[in-house]
Amino acid sequence: MIKQVLLRTAFLGLSFAAMASAAKGDLFLSIAPAVDPSREPLAVGGDVSLQLGVNDATDFMFEAASLGSFGSGADQDRSDTRLLVGSYYTPYFGDIRPRFGGSVGLDYVSGPRGGDKSAVGVNLAFYLQGLYDVSDRMRLFMEAQPQLNTGTLGGFSTLLKVGLLFRLGK
Repeated sequence: MIKQVLLRTAFLGLSFAAMASAAKGDLFLSIAPAVDPSREPLAVGGDVSLQLGVNDATDFMFEAASLGSFGSGADQDRSDTRLLVGSYYTPYFGDIRPRFGGSVGLDYVSGPRGGDKSAVGVNLAFYLQGLYDVSDRMRLFMEAQPQLNTGTLGGFSTLLKVGLLFRLGK
């Protein structure tokens, strides 16, 4: 338990440390709850990311995410912690903008409490996002994230997210 807390804290710290290296472009902080409906019981959690605008259509992203399944079922007492780097592309601009992207990173999976199963693998994800400007400082988004996790406890899943992007600076 302490190992998981320390690992998640380190992932979040690395994600926030990336903010210090941003010198130009828009910088956004993304906060989103997430669910994985393909797991039994339902996995819930969230993610935090920093997104740096490279140009009008491209953003780089550093993300830390955590999900957990609690209750009875095949994935009971399982938790996933991820640290990802990726990019988003916006093909056109309108009231609601589509964004597509991808990421790669590390995934730490801790299995059921009754066993000693835990593994580190690679996470590959694809992002399908709808983005709406609520104001100059805040954006609302909905996202589907199909992903593949490698390793002994890996597999395919799809995360669903609804969240907010806050402009930190330009």
